[in-house]
Amino acid sequence: MKDVSELLPMGDRGLSTIQQLSDDGVNVANGSGTVWQIAAVSFTLVVCGYRGYVLLLSDPIFLWLLPPILLAVDFLSGFVHWFFDSQVEPSKRFLGRIALDFLDHHVRPGRTAQVGFFASAWRPALMVSLPLIILTLLVPMSVWLAASIFWLGFLSMLVPQTHKEAHLGRRPFPIGLLQKTRLIINPVSHQAHHDDNTKSFCVFTGWLNPLLDYTRFWRGMECVFETARRM
Repeated sequence: MKDVSELLPMGDRGLSTIQQLSDDGVNVANGSGTVWQIAAVSFTLVVCGYRGYVLLLSDPIFLWLLPPILLAVDFLSGFVHWFFDSQVEPSKRFLGRIALDFLDHHVRPGRTAQVGFFASAWRPALMVSLPLIILTLLVPMSVWLAASIFWLGFLSMLVPQTHKEAHLGRRPFPIGLLQKTRLIINPVSHQAHHDDNTKSFCVFTGWLNPLLDYTRFWRGMECVFETARRM
């Protein structure tokens, strides 16, 4: 298991890892996004918009399913965050390249403002959102199941943005309102993770952080993964 705490003090070891991989051609996310990233995310948003409209017209349960799905996405955001923070070493491999972005964010959290929506959303868009939306189109299923899968896919694409908004000093009024009403994670709640990188991993709404931290859930996950590696 990766000991993230060894990488964080003063950022020296983390920056060394980032620089070494950068020299090898593995770079952290940056900029507004490449042409293909913008195209991929835009296409996914169009598909989501069409599918969401159809489901909304099909049954009002489409909207009623949103609250429990918010909890599910919050948990998944925490699991992915924990997994890449603690279980994956930054490297040239596919998962290692993703872990590099997580490491960079811990070492240089303010740099997240330099990463645009398309540059951060393309991975969840192509790996989670689009496959799930297509699944609801191709596989016959009830409206409530299709709606659940839709919300799970669509909201997963927005997690990097809600995380980023928790770091930005100036936010549009709608974003600030969502943060104040705790519908998305706010800067104060998220800062707890940067103060202690063993807790508060959920970065979508942050609703589950108090419960998961109190029950030491992530410590339990570390034990599970450690046991699995020894088997």
